[in-house]
Amino acid sequence: MKAGEGEAAEKGGGADRQRNVHEWLGEWPENPPNGVVVVLHVGPELSMRRPVRADPGRVRMAPFAMEIRKQAGDFGLAVLQPQYSVRGWNGAARSPVAGVEELLDAVVSAFGPIPVALVGHSMGGRIAATLAVRPEVAVVVGLAPWWPDDEGRFLRSGQRVLVLHGRGDRVVDPESSRVQIEAAARRGVDAIWHSMPGGHGMLRDWSAWHRLTAEFVVPRMIAAAGPRLKP
Repeated sequence: MKAGEGEAAEKGGGADRQRNVHEWLGEWPENPPNGVVVVLHVGPELSMRRPVRADPGRVRMAPFAMEIRKQAGDFGLAVLQPQYSVRGWNGAARSPVAGVEELLDAVVSAFGPIPVALVGHSMGGRIAATLAVRPEVAVVVGLAPWWPDDEGRFLRSGQRVLVLHGRGDRVVDPESSRVQIEAAARRGVDAIWHSMPGGHGMLRDWSAWHRLTAEFVVPRMIAAAGPRLKP
C-alpha cells in the first residue's frame, strides 16, 4: 500500500483526538440494540489530514451499511459508520485505532456485552483485525484487507471471519490475505477467504460485494446475539 500524497508531513490537531465519541460518530442508536456492526473505511498509509464526511473511501462503504441494515430488517442490529479523526494509519501511531476502540468502549458501556461485527475495507480491515482481540468482537469481515504486519494473527477462535479480495487488486496483494486466513483457520478460527472479480475499489460486480458481506454478517450476528435478539 502506498503512502498518501506526501501527507506525512501534515500535523493534526490534538483537539480532534479528544472529541466526544458521540460527536465523532455522528449517530447513535435510539434504542438499545441487540448487536452492533461497525463499518470501517479505507485510508492512506500516511496522513494527518482531517477527513471529511464525503471522503470517497467512506462513501464507498455506505452501500455495505445499507445492505446490512436491509437484510437485518427488524432484528435489532445497529450499523455505525464512524469517521476517523485523521485519514491515515501513520505507522506505530495506528491513528484510527484509538478512536474506534473508544467507540467500542462506549458501546459496551451503554449496552452491555452485546456482540459486535467489524467490517473493514483495506486500512479499515487492518483496524478490524487489530481490534479482533476484544471479547465483544464476534464477527470480522475484511474487504481487500491491508494486513502488512500479519494482522491476521489477532483473529481468535470462536469468531466468524470472512475475507473478500479482488483477484485483480494491485494495491493490496490478495495472496497476503489468503495466506493469513489459511493460517487463522489452522488455529481453529472459523475463517473463509473468497476470491472476487476486480480490484481494490470493489467496483466490478459491486452488488455481489455488498450482498455477500451482508449475508455473512447478519445471520452470524443474530446467532451471536441469541436470546437478546427480539424478532
